[in-house]
Amino acid sequence: MARNNGWMALGIVGALVLSAGFGLAVIGLIGLLVGPSIADAPPTCDGKAMSPGDRCWSEVGGQVTVTTYEDAQRRRESGQGLHDVLIGSGACLGGGAVLLLGGWWTVRRARRHL
Repeated sequence: MARNNGWMALGIVGALVLSAGFGLAVIGLIGLLVGPSIADAPPTCDGKAMSPGDRCWSEVGGQVTVTTYEDAQRRRESGQGLHDVLIGSGACLGGGAVLLLGGWWTVRRARRHL
């Protein structure tokens, strides 16, 4: 009886990993589909569109950084923002695929022993 509880617990863990993998894969797909249009949007600061001459102050870890509209526009035109979106989305999609495969394998193995 105790042996079956271990396989059941393994099946539950596999189902959780499957769920996490599915969620991560969906996030990656959405990022790959929607990301390029977001990366081509005009520069923003705190959710508000910037215009030429604007400056945006941001604080990360106690260090204040100032970004001008022109700097943000150059970054957008260089494709760096799109590159970042594609790398992040691809990593989510790949990680989700690995979790899906691992979760599927774990559930399959647990079901075989119950």
